Amino acid sequence: MEYYYKNIEQAGTILAGLNRRINLLALSRLGVILLGAALFFWIVQTESFWALIALFFVLLITFALLVWRQSRLEEQRVRWRAFAAINQNEIQLKEGQSNHYDDGAAYRDPAHPYSDDLDIYGDRSLYARINRSATRQGRDLLAAYLAAPAAAPATSEVPAAAPVTSDTSNTARETLGTPALISLRQEAIREMAADREWCQQLQVDLFHARQDGRDLKQVLEHYVSGKRAEAGGQPSKSDGSNADFGNKLLSYYVKLAPYLVITVFALSYWIPLMANLGLWLMIAHLLFSLGYAGRVNQIGGKFDKISALLRTISAALTSIENKNWQSRMMVGLSERVRSGGTSGLSISLAIRRLAGLLEKLDYRLNMLVGALMNMIFLWDFRQVLALQEWRRLHGREVIEALDVVGETEALMSLAVLRINHADWCFPGIHPETDRVLAFSEMNHPLIDQSVAIANSYSKQDHRIALITGSNMAGKSTFLRTVGVNTVLALAGAPVCAKNMQVSVMHLITYMRIRDSLQESTSTFKAELDRMKMLLQIIQEQPSAYFLIDEMLRGTNSVDKYKGSKAIIKKLIAAQASGMVATHDLQLSVLEAEHPDVIRNYHFDIQVVDGEMLFDYRLKEGECKIFNASLLLRGIGIEVDPA
Repeated sequence: MEYYYKNIEQAGTILAGLNRRINLLALSRLGVILLGAALFFWIVQTESFWALIALFFVLLITFALLVWRQSRLEEQRVRWRAFAAINQNEIQLKEGQSNHYDDGAAYRDPAHPYSDDLDIYGDRSLYARINRSATRQGRDLLAAYLAAPAAAPATSEVPAAAPVTSDTSNTARETLGTPALISLRQEAIREMAADREWCQQLQVDLFHARQDGRDLKQVLEHYVSGKRAEAGGQPSKSDGSNADFGNKLLSYYVKLAPYLVITVFALSYWIPLMANLGLWLMIAHLLFSLGYAGRVNQIGGKFDKISALLRTISAALTSIENKNWQSRMMVGLSERVRSGGTSGLSISLAIRRLAGLLEKLDYRLNMLVGALMNMIFLWDFRQVLALQEWRRLHGREVIEALDVVGETEALMSLAVLRINHADWCFPGIHPETDRVLAFSEMNHPLIDQSVAIANSYSKQDHRIALITGSNMAGKSTFLRTVGVNTVLALAGAPVCAKNMQVSVMHLITYMRIRDSLQESTSTFKAELDRMKMLLQIIQEQPSAYFLIDEMLRGTNSVDKYKGSKAIIKKLIAAQASGMVATHDLQLSVLEAEHPDVIRNYHFDIQVVDGEMLFDYRLKEGECKIFNASLLLRGIGIEVDPA
């Protein structure tokens, strides 16, 4: 936190200085205008034509320089404001406030095997805590990281044993297993976390993309493919705006047009009639441009006010290109954008060139300037033809480069998690056949570590941990702690523990079972549906690991016990692994029936002077103390001990 507070203080000091300089330049521009008006009035009285011309150009150049300088300072101010905002965001997150970045609510899926039960997406979720991705690609990829263990193929992830080149084959990537992919991510995250200034620089570079909110990749794909977006953002039939504009003759004439106009007017010095010809030529250029204004607007409309977003992405790519990476994944990513593809131009420069072309095309929005530029230069045609050439040279490679930005953002989000929690560990990842799960001093990542109680566990001599305990003793929180940290581990992120060893596993949870009025589904029916899905995943995935919190709550106690016992025996027969938390102390007898499969654990309470004390510690063996009667007594209800 001291680092973030120091950055905010530094940004405040620099912003104060920038504001003073910008205000001074604004006053200077006003002074130039007033002084120029006074001098202009005085020179007019002297009837000195050349002095008037000289004053005009001096004032024009001075004013232009002041505008240019002020615009540069305003750009700096924007970046420092972004710098202050991202540091303030870290402090607010530490204080329990919302993240400025997307919370991932769009990725919520009640049918997902675990994300809803473990609060992976949405308000106050794991995603909301760790996301620092401004682009759609970064957000999507981070969500994918948390939705399933790392899986090949991944175009940016190269085999650990292979030389790092930009042309590493897809076949080689496909042979790389999940533990190796996770190891590559861990390596990249460690490298980024070691350079927190670079991470913040990337966030500053992309800050405008977060504010803009548009999906640049989708915009460019529509332009390159000639498709227009229908509802839902899906491309539909061609809109005709990407058909080849003009022909070679037009291209040659556009290049020749300004020289032709200048030559005609130059000849008018000797041949006066050439002045009329030059005027008619300029009018013809203007009419020609107006005739094609619809096509030009159609093309320009695809990029409506997107130049700033393009420069944002270009700055981020420059940061990726210029850093001397050591981790194999980031070397591979940077090579993809640094090489420049078929054009030989780096992707960042290609995007910057597109931004420049669009800014020039926008000159037409000023009617006077646009008319003059078209009369002399055929300006609209010149820019559209340049855009057409840009699309041919850079279109596809720029679209692919946006995925590089997204993957870098996703990794950077996890690197910020490492920066903020340097005491968290990177877990050891084992093949799924090992069925390993062991950790020491593990806490839930979303619980304030100053009040959280850490627990340790090792699945060495059993497959199923049966956890009994009283109400509010910590069973559910423990299961979610295991689940969330496993999700982080299999994404390549650090985990909230002193040590962790885990094999690649496919999590499936049974926790928050809700009825549904819309679907006319009772709680018990919802539980049956969830259990059916759980058993199906276990049959399909030998590496499945279940987390079950209180089975069959929607039925009576007798059926609940019998049903729960039958389900556990079904899980045993399926060779499944996982944890079951329950209030049914009777189920603890299953350890004696299956000593090589089930191990009893519990969370208990201590009653001191009539008060319940929770220590939230996982202990071996079955629970002996329950607290429902004590809790009811606390609200004035006495329970008959018989």
